[in-house]
Amino acid sequence: MSWLLAWQPYFTPRMRMTGRAHQTNERVQRVPVENGTLAQFVITNEEAQTFEVELAPGGSGNRVAVGCTCDQCQEAGMCEHIYAGLVELSEHPEGRDNDMKRVENIRPASPKARKRERSNISVITRIEPSWATRLSHLRVTSISGDGATQSHLPVQRQVCYILDPEASFRHNSAVIELRFRQPTRDGWSSPKQFKINEQIIHTLTEPEDKQLCSLLMGGSHPVEDEWSSRSSSRAIARSQSVFVLPQGGRQLLLARMISTGRCLMSQGSELLPLSWDADDPDVLQTSAPRPPWSLWLIGDVSEDEQKVGFELELRRQGHTMPADKPALILSGHDGLVVYDNQVAPFYDHGASQWINHYRDELARHETVEPLEVSMEDLPRFLDRLYKLPQIPEVDLPDDVGWTEQRIRPEQNIEIFSPASTTENSKQLKGTLTARPWFAYGNARVNPSQPGRFVTDSPAPPPPAEEESDEKSETQTDTDQQATDQQASEQPVTEALEANKNESNSEATPETATTDDVTENADTQDDQDNQENAETPQTAETDGQTDDSTETLNSQNLVRRDIQFEHDCLAWLLTLGMKQNPSNPGELLSFSAKSLPHIVSELLAHNWGVTADQRVVRQSGPARLSVSSGIDWFELRGTVKFETDNGSEEIALPQLLAAARTGRTMIQLSDGSHGLLPDDWLNEHGLLTTIGELQEDHLRFKTNQAAILDGLLRKQELVSVDENFAQARKKLREFDGIKALKPTENFDGELRPYQAEALGWFDFLRQFGMGGILADDMGLGKTVQVLALLASRVWQSKQEAQTTGKPKLPVLIVAPRSVVFNWIDEAERFTPELRVLAYAGNEREKLRESFKDYDLIVTSFGLMRRDVTDLRNNPFDYVVLDEAQAIKNPSSQSAKAARLLNTHHRLALTGTPVENHLGDLWSIFEFLNPGFLGSSMRFGQLVRGDVGGKAAPKPTMNSRGAEQPKVNVATQIADALKPFILRRTKKEVLKDLPDKTEQTIVCEMEPAQRKLYDELRLHYRNSLLGSKGASLPSDGSEGTVAPAGGGSAMMVLEALLRLRQASCHPGLIDSNRRGEPSAKLEALIEMVLELAEEGHKALIFSQFVEMLSIVRSRLEEHGIVYEYLDGQTRDRKRRVQRFQDDPDCPVFLISLKA
Repeated sequence: MSWLLAWQPYFTPRMRMTGRAHQTNERVQRVPVENGTLAQFVITNEEAQTFEVELAPGGSGNRVAVGCTCDQCQEAGMCEHIYAGLVELSEHPEGRDNDMKRVENIRPASPKARKRERSNISVITRIEPSWATRLSHLRVTSISGDGATQSHLPVQRQVCYILDPEASFRHNSAVIELRFRQPTRDGWSSPKQFKINEQIIHTLTEPEDKQLCSLLMGGSHPVEDEWSSRSSSRAIARSQSVFVLPQGGRQLLLARMISTGRCLMSQGSELLPLSWDADDPDVLQTSAPRPPWSLWLIGDVSEDEQKVGFELELRRQGHTMPADKPALILSGHDGLVVYDNQVAPFYDHGASQWINHYRDELARHETVEPLEVSMEDLPRFLDRLYKLPQIPEVDLPDDVGWTEQRIRPEQNIEIFSPASTTENSKQLKGTLTARPWFAYGNARVNPSQPGRFVTDSPAPPPPAEEESDEKSETQTDTDQQATDQQASEQPVTEALEANKNESNSEATPETATTDDVTENADTQDDQDNQENAETPQTAETDGQTDDSTETLNSQNLVRRDIQFEHDCLAWLLTLGMKQNPSNPGELLSFSAKSLPHIVSELLAHNWGVTADQRVVRQSGPARLSVSSGIDWFELRGTVKFETDNGSEEIALPQLLAAARTGRTMIQLSDGSHGLLPDDWLNEHGLLTTIGELQEDHLRFKTNQAAILDGLLRKQELVSVDENFAQARKKLREFDGIKALKPTENFDGELRPYQAEALGWFDFLRQFGMGGILADDMGLGKTVQVLALLASRVWQSKQEAQTTGKPKLPVLIVAPRSVVFNWIDEAERFTPELRVLAYAGNEREKLRESFKDYDLIVTSFGLMRRDVTDLRNNPFDYVVLDEAQAIKNPSSQSAKAARLLNTHHRLALTGTPVENHLGDLWSIFEFLNPGFLGSSMRFGQLVRGDVGGKAAPKPTMNSRGAEQPKVNVATQIADALKPFILRRTKKEVLKDLPDKTEQTIVCEMEPAQRKLYDELRLHYRNSLLGSKGASLPSDGSEGTVAPAGGGSAMMVLEALLRLRQASCHPGLIDSNRRGEPSAKLEALIEMVLELAEEGHKALIFSQFVEMLSIVRSRLEEHGIVYEYLDGQTRDRKRRVQRFQDDPDCPVFLISLKA
């Protein structure tokens, strides 16, 4: 058995030879095993001495320990008796299956000797230490086990590569025997058998020999009956010098061997040198090698013109060679032919059976007579000949045989749902099946159909009995095929209906076009074209490949484009199709969710597609038109389909309605299916989302004119009416944002980027739109808005003087913590403005005096509480500071903000998108109501659920490159770009240094480390105990089981307590506030240094108690500080003191303040 080879290196050759002799002479007796033992044997030697051998589980893992009661085992660890037992076990493997599997699959453990006590089989204690036994295992390094030391010194010898034609013919591959020769006085010695292994290869002096021998070592060996033996040792020894070249590498390897000048062919007792038959002697480097010899079937008419004789022949570039001349012909994709001591490539057109049968007959009879067919039987012969799976190229005399044509095939595919049974219904759920086929004129060819030719010309009537049999057989096959197809094909719409609510889909890979595939196929067929030019009966019709009226005439042959078919099938796999396990040669499977993408790709690459036995049609480009209503715009559009009844146009609302219900196709008037233009719907997802679906159009509000124009800018075939054209002209004539200077009532100087913001505010006001000022924190959003409000108050006063219109106030809604900051900034930059803090218990009286103020500042909470009253007061502007507070459209704050009555709206936030793009909808619904359509449709767009179907994800195309999906974020960003102004510090403040972040690692002191470790182990024990687990006894970390239920809260508590312990022990136990802390000591040291240098520092902490401990330490060092947490009331005074007082260098702030 093969597992015995793994044990051989542990025994010397003498042990193995004597052990096998014991077993062969039946001196090994197997005895019943004891508990835990795999096998026990009693061996009797020639002197009638008995020894007991035991195989038992030993060591860690899957290993077997062996032992014997002889002295040799005690000294060397192994002996001949153990090997005899192993041979007996390999020859008669009776026993428990698990035990035998263990013996066969594992390696030996450390061997052990057996005691001489016959009554009780046990393992004796060795005298030698264990290291001596382990070293003894390393003595044998080769599986040959001969123990001889291999020389690593280079040896002057040459490797010869001997090609054996007879063995090569038997194995249908090149069989190479390695021999070597050494220098003599007269030249070189005769080649001798050369067994190789890794050590011997290392001694070779020629680099090419080293490479070739290494490649051969990884190949296979010829296994023939006469080489086999009971121990397999003879076959193994022979295989070290004889190798079979693998198919696919035969030409390359043999060419390299020939290039050494030492590749010979055995011819009886002679060795003949071989050469490569090519124009360029260096076959590996030639750019234009000679074409291979090709197999042909040649027909000759007899002298009496009553018969046609057929013989095989080899041809190449006008040269011919009888098929019985070569010494060796090997078929296959990298076939070889050996003739006149030359080796050349050989191509059999897949007809390997022809040449093999011919060579077999030649070996039996020395000559092969031509195959003779009478003229009367010639049509039937040719009909059967061309229906064979593979045949050579055929050359017939003039006026004999059929005319051969070349027609470019038309690729087609049928899509249907597989039949569902109780066994496979779950597996087939959401799966569609596809059957590709090719049309050659009127003939339909399945990819698995054998043969290189297609013909619909009927053969002459055969004899009555044969005709009856063939007819019956054909009818049975036809009925069976129809039954199978009817049982397996179900409507595709059933699968689509089951999957229309799924949210994921496959992406559209960008693969090589079918035209590219055709070009590759044509290149591959250049060789066949050159050969077929020699055939008089071949009629080339490539110039008429696109003629749909091409048909197969009687007695006409059409050559299949096999390479084109294979390339088309390979291209289908790149679309995400897979071979169907029920019929891998003919059917493909793919996910129903990817149907739109796959069908779109197929139609784009000129495939004929049918689904539910109906033709699927590709849509043409969309045609759009925009017209104006009273206070809205109407977008109409149609998509054209070419049907059997002519052109048919489908309105855009019909397409959107179908898409939103999850359908991928729409039924046309002629009964065919129209594929929805998924790419167009995805690319214009925002356009179809923000519009309101009407009967025959999409309706847009007037404030959506800018976004509508932006989305249609890249769309071709768009017509617009005069009103929309004027609105679009006004938008497009806007020549960008221009910086504006602040008015005289603004007490300050704006930076250039802040002056640009004033121009942007003016742009929004001109078009009646709201916008988001999303500058980085610290760039002065408050100052920019105050400059805007100052200009509005200035303009309002002038308008009041000329028109008499009352001036309206501005409402600022901000978080409570920054309300007074707005008031302070207004006093600083716009001292002329009358500012009101809308707060306190007298808010009703304050509302009555709104008209007396220019600027009213309140909090989100008060806005939410008083919205029913505030909505009755008109405002010139409503500005939301930290507008992300209304990102949830269903929150009370968002609903209240949308109810406010104002002419203009602004939103300020440094993070307009905190979680996802859906945050933008709520803010823009406040700024420009209805601007982004409904919340549900916009949410579907953001999630990728465009048109009721999941948007495609990025995938890999056939070249492995990632293909981009339709980027919804890019659509939204492009559409909203005019209404969001965002600048970063890096963009506008070139002179500021880069922000520096520094992480300081603090090593805990022993006392603090002890507390931290105690807490960690406490919570670990609690968590593991809650899961019924236990800690490892060796103190290692082990693995914490996943928390569930109440354990989840304990995990959160453990993390909190560990964070507190790492900050200061006093956060765990208030009695330990005076103990040292690594973080606290490092912090105090840094604060002292900053204070000495005159710097100021902000210190934040989540734990108020930690801030209290820091306060105590600062007071000990006499450092002045300010403090702010959630309970602080006079926040303004504290902030102002920290900013203005040079003696106050530290500000302690709670993160929850």
